[in-house]
This record gives sequence, structure tokens and C-alpha cells, in this order.
Amino acid sequence: MNNVAQRRLAAIVVADVAGYSRLMERDELGTHARVKEILGRIIEPGVAMHRGRLVNVAGDGLLMEFDSAASALRCSIDVQRTMLLENRSQSDDSRIEFRFGINLGDIIVDGNDIAGDGINVASRVQTLAEPGGICVSAAVRDQVHGGLDVRFVDIGERHVKNIARAIRIYRIDMAARRCRNVGARLGPRARWRLAAGAFVTCAVVGVGPASFNPQAAATEEITEPSLMSVAILPFMPRDGIDRTVAQRLSQDVTTAVQRAVRPAHVVSHGLAAKFAVDGASDPRRARGGLNVRYVVEGDLDRVNDAIDVRVRLIDTANGAQLWSDRVSTTSPSPQSDDQNVARLANHISDAIGRAEARRVMQLPMSTAGSLERVLRANASWHLDGSLAGTLAARALYDEALTLDPRSAAALIGKAYTLHMQLVDDPNADRDGIVKDMDDLSKRAVRADPSHPLAWLLRGNALSLQGRRKEAFEANGLALQLDPYMVSALQDQAALLTAMGKPAEALPLLDQARSLDSPGERMHSTLLYACRAHIALGNYSAAIDACEKAEALGLDWWFLDFVLTAAYAQNGDMAKASEHKAALLRKRPDMSIERFRRLKASDDPTYLAQTELHLIEGLRKAGLHEQ
Repeated sequence: MNNVAQRRLAAIVVADVAGYSRLMERDELGTHARVKEILGRIIEPGVAMHRGRLVNVAGDGLLMEFDSAASALRCSIDVQRTMLLENRSQSDDSRIEFRFGINLGDIIVDGNDIAGDGINVASRVQTLAEPGGICVSAAVRDQVHGGLDVRFVDIGERHVKNIARAIRIYRIDMAARRCRNVGARLGPRARWRLAAGAFVTCAVVGVGPASFNPQAAATEEITEPSLMSVAILPFMPRDGIDRTVAQRLSQDVTTAVQRAVRPAHVVSHGLAAKFAVDGASDPRRARGGLNVRYVVEGDLDRVNDAIDVRVRLIDTANGAQLWSDRVSTTSPSPQSDDQNVARLANHISDAIGRAEARRVMQLPMSTAGSLERVLRANASWHLDGSLAGTLAARALYDEALTLDPRSAAALIGKAYTLHMQLVDDPNADRDGIVKDMDDLSKRAVRADPSHPLAWLLRGNALSLQGRRKEAFEANGLALQLDPYMVSALQDQAALLTAMGKPAEALPLLDQARSLDSPGERMHSTLLYACRAHIALGNYSAAIDACEKAEALGLDWWFLDFVLTAAYAQNGDMAKASEHKAALLRKRPDMSIERFRRLKASDDPTYLAQTELHLIEGLRKAGLHEQ
């Protein structure tokens, strides 16, 4: 089969080593080895963390591509910040300093190679950057301006080699050192009614030479770090565990947290490692040295044949430990155990979300920006999942959208309040809600096409329209962006159940349960498992899963709805009557016909399974038909 070249829009980054010929002449073998080592330790992990691709390395030249201009700029600034620290211990004539050029333009993709005018422009923009600096085209500046807390310095229109038109160039002010206006994207968990998440973004901003000073950081006046900013400090090996195992694990966890806390500001592993090496053992120094609100510390112990990974979340404002956890693995190489890494990252991201939600709830609303209002909506909705609580949260999301109409976080949050109103409000306008969710999900995907939760929302909106094949594809895109995303696994399982394939849903829910934190989304995972089991006629298994969800604190009418049917089908009419009474206290209007009007699915197999196992059980328990 012949490969067909395709065109697409991409953010292109071109970089080179300033003074490479001089460095090679001075120490050819040493320079080559150092550049190669920096590539593997700093640049490649940084590109992967920001979801980019290192296309080509030729001598001192690098070519990278990213899905968005913001990701390209964040990665470039992160690398330059790290190299600033790397070079502190080097003499002036031996420093490795990169020059970065970024452009947003059309490229031709042919296999693994890319070509086109967009790359030529990026290459010319790169020649205008100073050593240790970054220059971008006007297209990049226009795309990210206002979305990242970065200062662009207009250096005018330039005529560059082999480009007929003049190009307006901007230099990134690498002395801009504080994150003042937080980016406005935040990802809630897919089932907000059951467990709200709170994850936000802030641009990675450049720092001047005096910014990274562990000794001065403890005493200088510090501007407030960005929301959800965190550094994963290198894990400490104990009991004979190889240091490289601990180092690689902390690096993998950093990348996984970047994905799980999407899209918060997570300091690169190289920068965090350099900070730790410079003797900043007090986490409070990270507030000034790394400009982060939280740090994660960890250590590895060998216990028999297992390796225990212990992690702690520290508030950099006062050094207080906010949370700790332990994850055990029998893997001889935990750094290669993707599932353990993802599970640890999920636990860390949940802890950060809880800590940030508690803090934001104390802030005055008069000064709250778009993102703070989204965080407050998440936290308040988690505390009050009633219909009134859902509507109150929506009002906050609307306020956030008034301040920032392109906030993916607020778009996603508002859409899920509509979804839960559809489930909880017997008088809800189904057609109107489905239409609004379709619109909000499209806007969220346009606002941030690399956001897995935006695609998850799109899948939910399509599913409500009965377009389950398209919904499954949208959910698959979310899992491509984050393969261990618990809420995406939950939603894919729910889709399979709605498509009449509950047996295929159960393995996904087992995987979600293995990745999740107890008490976070676990009760929703168990509820989905309960629904899949009753669709298969596994009544005892359905009862076991639903009772575990109830024990974890789930108090929702649908749980009583399913338990009523499962207990009746299992012959325990006393328990069935107990849960029917609880159901009618929460939803006095509920009947078999009312449930049908929710139109969860029109798949023939699903409908047959529902009639045989769920509806028949409700009839046995005496639930009204109308």
C-alpha cells in the first residue's frame, strides 16, 4: 500500500545549539556526548510531556511538531528554563544554549517525515532568537495571546532568507517570572454528580537568572503561584533499590501526572531534579524556586518481593503534609509498569484536586476569575449533588463563561450539569438539553482539541442523540490522549452496556477500579458494574457491586432503582421493598414508564436485556407502571 501524503495544521518548533561549530572545534567528542545526553534527559521527555513529537535530529538541529501553539510554547519555555539551570555550573565558553523558533502553519505529512512552508518559516524565525531564547511568528502569538501568561516583545516585520513575504516576529521575554493570569481550562471528571475533579492550567513561564535561588527563595517576597501548579521531586531509593529505578519512576510519574491533572502546570522532571540537587530540601523553597503551589515527595522501599512507593503531597506555603499514600507493586521494574504509574498519578491528581478545591472555597467571590469560579462550582457541586446543587453549579459555570467564553473547563462543567438535570429532573426538556449539550461539546473540542475530557463530553453528547458509534469513536480519542483515564474507561463501559454488550464492559470497569483511588470515582465504577451485571442476569454480582458503591457513600436514586430490581429477581423481596421505598423518597415520580422516557438507548439488544432483567424485577417489586 502506498503512503499518501496529507496536509494538516501544526505548531512547528525548530531549535539549534548556539555556537555549535565553536563548541565542536573546542571539544568534539565531549560536545557531541553532552548534546546527546541533554536530548535524552531533557528534550525528549519534555516533548513527550507536552504531547509533541521529535521528528528529526541532525547534528545540532532539532525539528519538533505539536498539536497546538500553546503546547509548543510551553515545551520550549520549559526546556529553556531547565537549560538555564544546567548552565549555571558551566563556564561561559562551554555552555550548551539552544535557540528556539516556533511557527503555526500548514505542513505535509509523509510517513514519519514532515515538510512544507510552515517548517521553512519556523527555521527562519529560529535564526532570530538569541542563545537561550525563543522567537515566534505572529501566528503563534495570535493563537496563544491571552491564554498563557507570557510576555511577547514585538521585534517587527523581518524579511528572511527564501521567504518572499515579510514575517512579524515576537521574542518571548524570558525574564517574565510570575504566573499572574491563570489559564482557563479545567477538566472535571466525567461523572460530576458522583465525584467532581478540579484540574487547571497555568503557562510555564520563563525565569530570569536570579529567579532560581533556593537560598533567596525562602525570604524573598513571592507572588502567588498558579492554580494546581506542582513539582514531582525525584523519589528517594531505599533498601538497596537502584537509584536509576527511582529516578525513572519519578520521571514517569511526572509525565503521567501531567496527563492526569490535565492540563495543569507540572514542572518538568529535569527542572525538579536540578532544584533538588541544588540542596532545596525544604519544600517551602519550591514556592520561590519553582513557583509552584504543591510538591510531591516520594521514596521506594523493598518489602519482600514487592516495591512500596510512598508519596506525600506538601503545601509549599507552609510545608504542611496534605496527603500521603502507598502503592505496592510486585513488578521488578516499576518504571516499566504503566498501570502502576498511572494509578499513582491518578491518586496524586485526586489529592491535588481536593486540596485546591478546599482552598478555592475560601476565596472571596468578588475577586474570583473565570477559573476560580469553575473550581468553586466543582467543589460546591461535589458537596451538594441535588438538583438545586446542580443548578447552582451551572450558574457559576455561566459566570465563568461570561469572563472567558472559550473556557473548556466551564463548557465541560456546564454540559455535565445539563446531563445530570436530564437524569434527575422529571420536567427537564430533553430535546433542548440534548441540543445544548451538542453545542457545548463542540465548543469544548474547538477550544482545546487535545483535552481528553472535551472528547469524553463529545461522546456523551453523541450518545444522547443515539449516535453511539460516533460516541464510541469520540471516547476512543479521549483514551488515546490518556490511556489510563478512569472516567473514559467508565464511559466506554457505559456505552458498551447501552449497545447491548455488557460482558465487554466489565473488563474495562475492572481496569478502572485498579487505577482508581478508593472513594473518588470508585462508587461510580461500581454502579456501572452493577448495571452491566443486571443486564447479564447476574443478580448477585449486581447486588454486590451496588452495595459496595452504597458503602462508599453513593446516595443516588438510580442505585436504589437497580437494587430494587436485582433483589426482587434474586428472591429477596424484603430488601427489594426497602430499596423501592428509598427510591420513591428520592424520586416520588419514578415509574417504569418514566424510566423508559429517559431513552438511555434504543439498541434492540439493550432494550431486550433491560425488559428481561431490570424492568421485570421492578414489576416483581411492585413499582408503578405509569
